[in-house]
Amino acid sequence: MDFSIKENVLIDKIIEQALLEDIGTGDITTESIIPSNLKAKGIIKTSEEG
Repeated sequence: MDFSIKENVLIDKIIEQALLEDIGTGDITTESIIPSNLKAKGIIKTSEEG
């Protein structure tokens, strides 16, 4: 997708805010439902290069 500069700035701010929520004490929801010793791998698939 092609986004305008204004949209890109907004997207960056939303992502930054989401990451800041979990820095420090961590994500309380995740910590309450997923065991701390659980190991996982993931794959990210996109429909566009980049």
